[in-house]
Amino acid sequence: ERRVREEHMRLARAVEYSEGALNEMGASAQTEMRLGADALLDGVIMAREMVDRVVRLVKEETGYVSSDSDAEQQRKMMYTSAVSSKDDDDDDDDEDEAADDVEDEEEEEKVKALRKLEARLLKKEAKALECGSGYVVLVLRDARESLLEAAWGGG
Repeated sequence: ERRVREEHMRLARAVEYSEGALNEMGASAQTEMRLGADALLDGVIMAREMVDRVVRLVKEETGYVSSDSDAEQQRKMMYTSAVSSKDDDDDDDDEDEAADDVEDEEEEEKVKALRKLEARLLKKEAKALECGSGYVVLVLRDARESLLEAAWGGG
């Protein structure tokens, strides 16, 4: 009977010790998970802010604005009025064609730069997908779509 009680007490202490150790391990794991999640979220927020800055810079550099903005409407109206009031004079046509060629070249350079940036974001998306970071993939995809919307006025 005494041996049974001693064995019972020893087992009770072992169980108590195991529960305490498990609780500490669980708390430690939860803390590490929280810290990891916080770090990931901070990284995602920083990436999103960087993409927002890039989108803003792209807008400023390229002169693109979203289609629903007043500036876009104003630019379209100016273009329409310039086209409708164009002279039929050959000299003016040649000058206009030369100006259009320069604008087209500048436009092509802007498009190439935007496509490069889009490709880089797509690569980052693919890498995040490989790593199993679904949330990061969604943030990068949203950033890429925001970039395209900023550049093309609707995606």
